[in-house]
Amino acid sequence: MSLGDIDIDPDETELFVTNLFDRRIYRYDLSNGQLLDRFDHGAVAEPWARDARPFALKRRADGRLYHGVTNSSESSRRREDLAAYVYSSLPDGSDMRLELSFPLTYPRGTVSIPGVIQVGADIDLPLDWLPWDSGYLDLSAGRAQMTVYPQPLVSDIEFMADGAMLVAVHDRHADMTLAYQIQNGGTIRKPGIGIGDLVRIPWVDGAWDGAAADPEHFGQPAGSAADRHLLGGLGYAERSDQLLANRIQLTRPNVPQTTLLVPAEGVVWYDAAGNPLRLERTCFERLFPRNPVLQPWMAGVDAPQHSEWLPGAGMGDLEVLCGPTPTPSPSPTSSPSPPASPSLSPTPTATATRRPSATPSPTATRPLTPIYLPLIVTDPPCDPGRQAIDVVLVIDASTTMRFATRAGRPKVDAAIEAARRLLDRMRLPGDQAAIVVFNADAQVLSRLTGDRGSLDAALGAIDTREFTRIHLGLDAARELLAGAERVAEHVPAVIMLTDGRSNPEPVERALEAAARLKADGVRLFTVGLGEDVEQDALRRMASRPEDFRYAPDGEDLGPIYEQIAIEIPCPPERNWPYRP
Repeated sequence: MSLGDIDIDPDETELFVTNLFDRRIYRYDLSNGQLLDRFDHGAVAEPWARDARPFALKRRADGRLYHGVTNSSESSRRREDLAAYVYSSLPDGSDMRLELSFPLTYPRGTVSIPGVIQVGADIDLPLDWLPWDSGYLDLSAGRAQMTVYPQPLVSDIEFMADGAMLVAVHDRHADMTLAYQIQNGGTIRKPGIGIGDLVRIPWVDGAWDGAAADPEHFGQPAGSAADRHLLGGLGYAERSDQLLANRIQLTRPNVPQTTLLVPAEGVVWYDAAGNPLRLERTCFERLFPRNPVLQPWMAGVDAPQHSEWLPGAGMGDLEVLCGPTPTPSPSPTSSPSPPASPSLSPTPTATATRRPSATPSPTATRPLTPIYLPLIVTDPPCDPGRQAIDVVLVIDASTTMRFATRAGRPKVDAAIEAARRLLDRMRLPGDQAAIVVFNADAQVLSRLTGDRGSLDAALGAIDTREFTRIHLGLDAARELLAGAERVAEHVPAVIMLTDGRSNPEPVERALEAAARLKADGVRLFTVGLGEDVEQDALRRMASRPEDFRYAPDGEDLGPIYEQIAIEIPCPPERNWPYRP
């Protein structure tokens, strides 16, 4: 699991963090570490939600929380879908709205990378953003000594005094690249490099004008070095209205046996107009330190041998803890005083007795406060595509499910579509699913099967009736998972959806049924749809509080079910912080 951006509110009482695994935003009380809220990003209900990747956060003094989302187009594979979005909400996730968006299809030019020995000359590789992908990626097809494959991620947000929004776009290829060059037989795999952007969006007539987003990277001409070497972390010095951005500096060392570019860290300072003021080297750290054991000929040399690169994905983020260091003013040179002219001495007067001055009050020292850092944990590998699952979809088919969603269709139709989106994520026929509906009683429309046609037919046969007997639906799911179709090696799970309260039996009957199911080792997800659900009871029914999901409207169900499909094969107890 990994965390994305982290930000603290101006009062330093709350912390916000993006969880990259479930793509939700978490809000914590800084005084005790208690989780206050967690909520979905702004694009969760968009048609492209499958490709929505949240990361950047900024809690502003205007009382709103801003977050950046990237349309990665990893599913559509269409470059024209690549776009950056910035949403804002109140700190608890309510009042969500889109503030701006801009396409990530602007021209970015090229970067010159040394070719391999067989090529000799430098190779110009395009920097235009590409849809997200995984695996070993190399635009040069092995001709260059570093891999380049630009993949955008909106990684940070800052605001200037004139209201302009600064959006950093990180190249995730730096995070996906190899740690060092490897060779397996005749196949060579090289490390890569990521080069990001800094985009300025002006504040015009009371709004941010995404159409006027400046792709010239905060005032730098498109061909300059400062333009191309940003990493995606931002900091803002409010008192001086200056922006800081982390960057890499590519140098070509004069060292025998290597022609590589050597990346090194740095921080560039910009004024409000976008002019670079200076490149700080206080953080200057070479990303690929030498290894004298592997490279004895390089003792005392700070450049790597191309066959033994060491890790170096780049600096993560910046935070301004204090303003710029004051510049001392030169003291005026004293001039000799002219000699005094002789004069008559006046009659002396009484000298006032000096009184002790009041002792000045001590200036309060600002207390030390923690610094919060993101976390990446290496957990035991879990491939959702390899761990098979048996899941029972338990769907409320009471008469209230006929009511319309915000799109005008019945809620039950939205639930059926969400179930089909979950089936799309499963690996049928290796995985298995079953369909159960409940109202006055429970009906098993499909037993556990890997046949997609049978499951689709069962979903199409759902009919609504009165009452909401949740406990009957859960008991039916338990019987299915104890039946002959169940595969012992598969991970068992139940997803129960309801839009109302347990009726006519009290909710305790549903809690008892959920307890029996969980006692069998089944992971239970509960999904509450709309304002009439008993959220506290549904949270207690779920295997853990995090396994309860709330959908304000039926149109919000699809992304929830898709996310659950990912989580079932890889239960959290195998990962930090749950694992022992």
